[in-house]
Amino acid sequence: MLRRLFTTLTVVFAAGSLSMAQTGSIKVTLTDEKTKETLPFVPVVVFQNGQQVGVATTDIDGNAVIKPLTPGKYDVQVKYLGYQPVAQTGVIVAGDKTTYVPVKMTTNIVNLNEVVKVEYLEPLIDPDTKSGGTITREEYTNMPSKNVNSVAATTAGVYQKDEGKGLNMRGSRENGTSTYIDGVKVIGTSGLPQSSVEQISVVTGGVPASYGDAAGGIISVTTRGPQSEYFGGIEASSSQFLDAFGYNFLGLSVGGPIITKKDSTGAKKSVLGFIISAEGFIEKDPNPSSVGVWKVNPDVLSDLEKNPLRPSTIGAGYVRNTEFVTKDDMEHIKARQNVQKNSLR
Repeated sequence: MLRRLFTTLTVVFAAGSLSMAQTGSIKVTLTDEKTKETLPFVPVVVFQNGQQVGVATTDIDGNAVIKPLTPGKYDVQVKYLGYQPVAQTGVIVAGDKTTYVPVKMTTNIVNLNEVVKVEYLEPLIDPDTKSGGTITREEYTNMPSKNVNSVAATTAGVYQKDEGKGLNMRGSRENGTSTYIDGVKVIGTSGLPQSSVEQISVVTGGVPASYGDAAGGIISVTTRGPQSEYFGGIEASSSQFLDAFGYNFLGLSVGGPIITKKDSTGAKKSVLGFIISAEGFIEKDPNPSSVGVWKVNPDVLSDLEKNPLRPSTIGAGYVRNTEFVTKDDMEHIKARQNVQKNSLR
C-alpha cells in the first residue's frame, strides 16, 4: 500500500564566484618547537585535492588566516628557511567557523628535503566561539542513519525523540531549530540524498549574525561542490529477506566538471561542475515496534467483514461482532500492516 510519496530530485550546479555555500577559515599559529617563540613572516599554503586554494603570511605574532574556504578537508603546508617543512593533512573546515591549526617547527640544518606530515585531529574542545559539532561526508556515509536530523542529533546538546523526528537544542522547542542548505534557509522538508552532502554543521551556541534569530540552534548543510574529475557510485541495502520489516534502499550519484581551467602549477581546476544524486526507500514498517502487534486471523476477519453486527441480547438494537473476538482469534506479528512508506529524494 502506497501511503506517502515524496519526490525531490536534487541537481546542483556550482560555480566558485556564484556559490551560496557558507565559508570558513583556517588560522595557523607557527612556533619554534624548541624556543616556543612565534615565527613571523612565514608563508603558509593551503591545498585541497592537491591544488593550491589559499596562501597567507604569518604576522608578528606568528598567526596566519586563510579565507574564505568552502567546507571540506584541506592540507596545510609550511616551508621556512632553516626549519624542517611541515604538512598538516586532513584539516576540517566548517561553514562560518574558524579552524585553529597550531604548527610547531623544528630547526634542521642538515636536511631540508624531508617534510613532516601530521594528520589533523579535531580538538576535544573547539576553540572557536561557536559551540556544536561538524559531521564530514566520510562520517555521514559511515553512519547507519541517512536522515539529516538524526545525524545532527549525535551532537552534544541536541535531543531527538525518535529517528527522523524534529530536534530540541538545549531544551528549546522543535520550531526553535532552523535548517540552512548552502546558506539558504529551508522552508519545509530538508531531505537531501546522502551522496549530495559534503558537510553538516550544528551550531548550538554563539550563533553568527548571518543566520538571524534562532531560539534553539542551527543546522547548516553544505552540498558537494564542483569536482575536478568525473565520479559516480551506486549504493544498495535491504533487509527484505532478513527480517519482517522490509527495509529497502537504493542510492546513486554522478558528477564532474563542466568547465575547467589550469592554475599556476598547470593542474586542471573545475570552475563549473555538476552533481546529480537520488535515493529511494521502500519500508514495509517505517516505525517498527520492539514487542510486535496483534492481528485478527484471516478467516475471522473475513467473517467479521460479512457479518459486522449481531442482534442485541436485550431484544433491541445490535452489537458489534468485534467485541466477541478473543485471543484465540488473533495472531502475533512483528510488523504492522498497511503502513508501507515509499519515498524518493
